[in-house]
Amino acid sequence: MIIRPIAPNSKEETSLVAKRMKKTLIDVMGEKDGKNYYSDEWLISRVEQHINLKENACIFLSEENSGEISGQAIIRIEKDNGTNYGFFSTIYVAEEFRGKGIAKELIMAVLKWCKDKDLKRVTYNTAENHTSIINLFGKFKFKESLRADGMVKLVVSF
Repeated sequence: MIIRPIAPNSKEETSLVAKRMKKTLIDVMGEKDGKNYYSDEWLISRVEQHINLKENACIFLSEENSGEISGQAIIRIEKDNGTNYGFFSTIYVAEEFRGKGIAKELIMAVLKWCKDKDLKRVTYNTAENHTSIINLFGKFKFKESLRADGMVKLVVSF
């Protein structure tokens, strides 16, 4: 397995990432709310926006030796009070590949990217009931910084 950036001109990879973003919403929000939260068109547009941010965002893919894309993570640079930070917008591993350390590899790739960009802080938001992801991020020293409206904001500083 390797971790690599999305192929910027691949409609297939763009579509796959968008579909899995929807699956992430379903995982976090439940079938009813997650399925209809964003349209498929909006999700594809969002992936394309991240690709177009070039040096200010990255979509990482985990690719198996077979060529199958097993997971993804999206990071972008945001600004807060004039200071740049990493906003880790999503992570997803296909069900059949879960429990094999892929999420850890994706998180490490995102954190390295942030350090290479000289970002001093990374945030990640998730549902407060998504304890498995909260625990996973905790292994990377992310700490809860805010809890409101069923969501948790996790932050790590370097």
